Formats: sequence, C-alpha cells, structure tokens
Amino acid sequence: MTLALDKLWEQELSKAQAIETQTAARTAAPIVAFYSAKGGSGTTTLAVNTAAAMARKFARQVVLIDFGLPFGHAALFADLVATGSIASASKAAVADFEKVLLGNVVHHRAGMAVLPGTLRPEEVDLMTADLTGRVLDVVVTGQKVVLADLGTSLAEAALAVLERAECVVVVVPPEIAAMTDARRALAIFRDILNVPDNRIELVLNQRSPRQPLDRAAVESILGRKMSVVVGFDDTRPEESTLAGGLVLQRDTSSMVARGAIELARVVLSNLKLDG
Repeated sequence: MTLALDKLWEQELSKAQAIETQTAARTAAPIVAFYSAKGGSGTTTLAVNTAAAMARKFARQVVLIDFGLPFGHAALFADLVATGSIASASKAAVADFEKVLLGNVVHHRAGMAVLPGTLRPEEVDLMTADLTGRVLDVVVTGQKVVLADLGTSLAEAALAVLERAECVVVVVPPEIAAMTDARRALAIFRDILNVPDNRIELVLNQRSPRQPLDRAAVESILGRKMSVVVGFDDTRPEESTLAGGLVLQRDTSSMVARGAIELARVVLSNLKLDG
C-alpha cells in the first residue's frame, strides 16, 4: 500500500513539474543575439533600432542587453544615461541580485529598454558564463523578446548567450576581408555551437556608398541568402545619435529604419510572435 502511494505521489509530482516547465517555457522570452565578425559593421545601430521596431508591437516588453565588450554603446546610441550594469549588479548580495539588476535597466521612450553589460573596461573579467546565465534567467521573465548585442565577441559571456539564443542575427558588411571572418563565424555556429541554419538570419549592411561586393557576390561567397539588406544611409545614424534620438524615430523612410523594421518583422515571424 505504501509503495503504491509513493508511486502515485511520484507520478503526480512528475506531472506538476512538467506543467511548471511548460508554463515557464511559455512565459520566458526568446533570446535574439546580434553578432558581427567585424567591428564597425553597424551591429549596435541595427540592434537598437530593431529593438525599437519590436517595441512598436510589444511596448515595454523588449529589452536589449549589451554584451559588446569592453566598450558597449547600446545605451549611448539610444541616448540613455546608464548608472548601473550587469557587472555592478554582480557585486550585490545574492538575495539582492535580481532587484539590483532590474534597477540597472534603463528605459527608452520608444518602448524598449537597455541593460548595459559593463560601464568600465576593467569590469570585463566579471562577465562570466555563470553570471550571464543568471542574468538571462532574470531578464527573460515577463518580456516578449530579449535582444543581446554581442558585438564581435565570442568570449564566454557571448557563448553563453548563443547557447540559449533562438535566433542569431549575423551582420555582414560587403567587404572582402569581412567574408573570411563571417565564414569562420558561421562555421563555429554550425559545427561547434550546433546552431541550426534556420535560426540564423544574415543581414547585409551597406555602410559605404560604393560597395566592394554586391549582394549576389556576398551570397555566393557565404553560400547563404541574405534575410535583409540595409542600404547605405549616409550619416543619418550618427546625426540621430547626436540629436538624441533613434533613426527609427527621426526618419522612418531612412535605410537603417527600413532595415530595422524589416529585420524585426523577419525575426518575429520566425519566432511565431507576429500573430
């Protein structure tokens, strides 16, 4: 009799745990990682504006975490003043970590928010895989989408993000030198991190008026189609930053704004969040 009751209890406990796991999976926001193998590719500009584009649909439910180490510029590009970061939150008592971390999130009038990784380069060593996992566990709760700007980093914090990302946006400039780096990065994602091809979105970001390679050439070299092409936008991104706003807010017809809107549409569709 006792054994039968124990077995019944175990079955009920297993059912409860399964329901709890399913509920957590439904409420946890998917993670979208932004990466480029080459610095100066416009990754942060696209990440910030894509977050703002997603916030049009999910106001106050989109957070961009800045893992661009050692110098992340997401808050700067969004004209936000950050006073805390992931690194500074890591110094808090365990019981206070979540409260301090969420208190370091800075909110933008466009409806999205930014969480800086570090505010000083000497804090980079604090950005471990374990800390990153704790941060993601906290931030994905109660959000619709969590974006992570990895910059060009494949350090342990970035790898921890990539392991959990449901979508990886790889920003590629149409430059010959960038092709080799992009191919290597894609090989790492595929062969080492086991990221399926259908979870990777390639973005061709044309940062200069004369492109060394056109779309067809880039697709041929990388052996993959571009999901989105962002046309040359002259100095509009920099002008928007200096004016204290996002390109998406100042000029929705600009190339970066249109690219961010299209990228948001593609990603949300693939995440089944376009309904």
